[in-house]
Amino acid sequence: MKKTAATALLSAFVLLAGAVASGAAPAAATQERAPITAADYSRWETLGAGTLAPDGTHLAVSMRRVDGTSELRIYAINMANPESGPTNDPKIVESGSAPQFASNSRWLAYRVGYSEAEQERMREEDRPIRNHMGLLDLASGDEEVLEAVASFRFDDSGEYLVIRGYPAEGAEAADIVIRNLESGSSINFGNVSAFAWQDDAPRLAMTISTASGAGNGIQL
Repeated sequence: MKKTAATALLSAFVLLAGAVASGAAPAAATQERAPITAADYSRWETLGAGTLAPDGTHLAVSMRRVDGTSELRIYAINMANPESGPTNDPKIVESGSAPQFASNSRWLAYRVGYSEAEQERMREEDRPIRNHMGLLDLASGDEEVLEAVASFRFDDSGEYLVIRGYPAEGAEAADIVIRNLESGSSINFGNVSAFAWQDDAPRLAMTISTASGAGNGIQL
């Protein structure tokens, strides 16, 4: 039975990881292997979970290194010949994670964070750690990065995306933005403490929570 594109690609990762862990095979069986140095350890990578687009044309895989850095690799898969693997070099997103594909496979959203060293430096400087969000148009390759995004979620149609910012210090509610991905238009709502998309329909229910209590309630 033929392998799927995702299976073939993940198998290649496993083989590559094995080669790296073994120090890479020598050119000749009798050649002595060079000893592993401390500098080599920082380049060792751990393969995270892969996320496949609904139509199977793209695969997003997270990688974490021993030195505390990480990246998200986004592969385009050749569905005409699944055994051939990816069709080009992956797009690399430094400190990328948590990929989400839209149900229509047109869009990919992902978190863009910081390395462990950067996070430690920000804590020492008493700066808040605020992740960003990347939004990739898989048809055109255009990428947009939005700052200070706490969470995000596509609706079931894949045509809309809700983006939640960070609450102010001491608050629970935060602003959200609902983006129409095709037109690029957005609607903002403030003081949202929770939200949820309706199944199979582009409707969002949200709980409004203000410090004074005025206007609190549920909106649809």
